[in-house]
Amino acid sequence: MKMSELRKALSSYERLLEETQADAELRLDLSRLNFWLSHFDRLDVEEVCRSSGVPETSAKPSKPVRAQVDSTVVDEYSAKLAGLGTDRSHLESLLSEMKADKRVRVGEASEIAQRYVGGTSKYRSKVDALKEIKLRFDASLRAAQRLSAASKIY
Repeated sequence: MKMSELRKALSSYERLLEETQADAELRLDLSRLNFWLSHFDRLDVEEVCRSSGVPETSAKPSKPVRAQVDSTVVDEYSAKLAGLGTDRSHLESLLSEMKADKRVRVGEASEIAQRYVGGTSKYRSKVDALKEIKLRFDASLRAAQRLSAASKIY
């Protein structure tokens, strides 16, 4: 972009400030800046910035795009969790497998935990999701034990 194009934009902005009766000092400063920039009309904006010692700035890094959740991984581990029953050793080995599996990222772990636990909250980390799965397993195990004990009484 040439400086002359930038100055045209500043002039338009200056007229807008006059129409809206903006602060007189602001309009005067903008007018002075526009006049000073007129000395560089033939140069590109980048050239003026480089010669003035202004460090180059790149565009702000965009937020990382969230990767899609791999539903095959989620389905696979959800099925394994559903078939656990009350065997704690299988749970421990399954959680270790999930922890080591590179395909299970935060999104997948969160989705698996949501399906197993029955909640709707998203988990911030893979570890949080795995902890919640373990807590739910323990709660289910205790409930089954209470039910079994109560059935023996009656």
